[in-house]
Amino acid sequence: MRSHGVTLQMVPTIPGKRVQLLTGGQVDLIVAYLSITKNRAASIDFSIPYFRTGVQLLVRADDSNRFEDYVYSRIGVVRNTTQEEYLSHDFRTAERVVYDDTPQAMQALRDGSAAAVAQDHHTLANFVATAPDGARFRIVPTYLTEESVGIGSPKNQKALLDAVNTELLELEQSGEALRIYHKWFDNLGEAAKERTFKIAVPCEALTGWATGDCDKTLP
Repeated sequence: MRSHGVTLQMVPTIPGKRVQLLTGGQVDLIVAYLSITKNRAASIDFSIPYFRTGVQLLVRADDSNRFEDYVYSRIGVVRNTTQEEYLSHDFRTAERVVYDDTPQAMQALRDGSAAAVAQDHHTLANFVATAPDGARFRIVPTYLTEESVGIGSPKNQKALLDAVNTELLELEQSGEALRIYHKWFDNLGEAAKERTFKIAVPCEALTGWATGDCDKTLP
């Protein structure tokens, strides 16, 4: 991967502040597991997708493994995430318990303040695989959403976005993207080992895309 003569400066943040940092000019790009949504695309631009995942529930290992048993439960979510949006609009029977970050949500599951945590599969798989008490929990197999993840860019910064997209495509074509995936996810169990997507240009990119059905045709 080329440096393009740019010095990297990383700015720590929490999910609820990501878009605000970008639109406020405090960062140039968001590379922080940002799912592509139409609402976010109203204020920022997105690169082509570089990752795919979906939301699941994490529960205690001795609780039910059926999604249907949690439709009226207290479910922890992180503020300003697609998980919070999903529970607000498509899973209204559940009681949302909103936290500022994922560790707070996981702690609520530990102490019984929440019956489940809604989060993307790979984050949950990492928690189960690496947390000292990971064996106390399990992931409910049902996927609640399918999501594409991209890099956030300020509106109307075409040269910057073109450079990002070119780099992502080169990572795929060189095999580096696949190597990076296996480096980080092979230790998270069989379900995370299989990379079911490739970085490619979705059809929406031709017209200034955000999200839609046609991106599901990616190889």
